[in-house]
Amino acid sequence: MMSSMPSGTCSSFVRDDGCCESDCANGCSRLYPDLTVPSEVVSAPPADTSCIYYSFSPDKPYPASYSPNIAVGAFIISPDTATNAVQDKINEFWLLPTGFKKRFTCPSLSRTYYPFLIYNVQAHVDMTCSIKGATPEWRTVQKNYKEQIDSIVVCACASAEDRDHVAHLGVIPPVPSSLTQQVMHELAGKEGATVSDALHWMKVWTDTTEPATQKRAEDSATSLVQIQEKATAIKDVKSTTSFKHLECKLIYFPFYTGSYLNDDGKTYRVIVDGQSASLFVERPGYGLGKAGDLVKGTVNLLSTMLAWREEVAIVMGSRLAETDHCPALYCPENAFLTFPRSDSYGVAQSIGLVTVINSGREEVVVQGQKRKGAKRGACIAIPAREERTLPFRGWWCLEVVSGRWEDVTIKQCLTNGGSGPDEGLMCQV
Repeated sequence: MMSSMPSGTCSSFVRDDGCCESDCANGCSRLYPDLTVPSEVVSAPPADTSCIYYSFSPDKPYPASYSPNIAVGAFIISPDTATNAVQDKINEFWLLPTGFKKRFTCPSLSRTYYPFLIYNVQAHVDMTCSIKGATPEWRTVQKNYKEQIDSIVVCACASAEDRDHVAHLGVIPPVPSSLTQQVMHELAGKEGATVSDALHWMKVWTDTTEPATQKRAEDSATSLVQIQEKATAIKDVKSTTSFKHLECKLIYFPFYTGSYLNDDGKTYRVIVDGQSASLFVERPGYGLGKAGDLVKGTVNLLSTMLAWREEVAIVMGSRLAETDHCPALYCPENAFLTFPRSDSYGVAQSIGLVTVINSGREEVVVQGQKRKGAKRGACIAIPAREERTLPFRGWWCLEVVSGRWEDVTIKQCLTNGGSGPDEGLMCQV
């Protein structure tokens, strides 16, 4: 259980290390140069039990003693429904270790409240760039844009593992009830639920949310320049972004959580959304082991006949090595894009096509690598805001060897219908 809940607008500036209001005000002035923090703290507003959210605002800090209501999403689905959803998910997995489904017993699920932060902020972007339109000459333009960005939902679990698992669910804000701090703990106690520790709201903002929001605002401003100026090309983009009227709303989402132990001695996590029943279940790897390599053609054929497809995903090399049971084969620090193998018809293997998008502002370089093999393809450079379509034959993945892997996504993967050079070169089509 958390020892204490975040409290008060001004207490939102009181970190776990005991940072005082003046220190936090200085911190806000550093992050937001145009921000004026009142010298006198305004009075706390009256309690409002109908309030769904409460907000932190650097413009109007409240006293540290102020304890606002806490927004909490109620459990809607029953434990039995959650358990059945886990069992159904396990039954959907193909190529599990031999005898796994017979041995598997759904773990006992516990009620857990995970903290999420919902940010609202106004972004101001000052931009200078060179554009080219109907005429071939380049010209320089300066633009100022303002955008209100609301409902930025971020998981604030103190545990990085919990944040990673919850990210698979695509959680949307539930309809919450408004509870006081004391009632929240009483409710959790009666339900036998735990309340996950939360990261400090400003740390979440500065570490992850602010950079992502800044990129979003600058990308929107660049698009607006192109539309308004009817530009056919743009270069030398320089922008400065500031934020005003930052608000942060705290809400606790309900989840069922559990874990199970596989024969390999590893523990695998299970998380079920307590309102929508969407879930994340770690699979225990694939069956057949080394014998699978001897009958790879048969497995590929069955995969095609039964329409089995691996999900498109992005994982770190260390995690991919565990999944493929191939230690030291993939670079553990780099990210890898995984996608389904191309269709197989006995000894014949189709050529597939995978389209990769770089949505960032910098060039990204990717390189194909054979799954469970050392064979590698050519390095492919993907310029900022462009995409590349690459052919492949068999089972491959793409390693992000340079650039921001967070900006790379797979737009489309076709498991047949492609044409190209010999297996695995993964050259640009």
